[in-house]
Amino acid sequence: MTNRERIIKTNPADLLCDMQRRHSACTTARLCVLELLGFGGYCLAATCDECIRDWLGREEVTHHDDTRRPPMV
Repeated sequence: MTNRERIIKTNPADLLCDMQRRHSACTTARLCVLELLGFGGYCLAATCDECIRDWLGREEVTHHDDTRRPPMV
């Protein structure tokens, strides 16, 4: 099995939780894997695993850019 196949077949929650554990083990900075990926920086639960699984289960939030004007007709 190639690395690509392994990643594709891995549950996203397991992959993110593993990334969080590995990052926390190799650094003294307490950074969140979701924050590093640009998806937020807030804790949703007591543990990182619970937080990641909760974040994956949440509905996607879409942000509307109110600064853009509609095209001129």
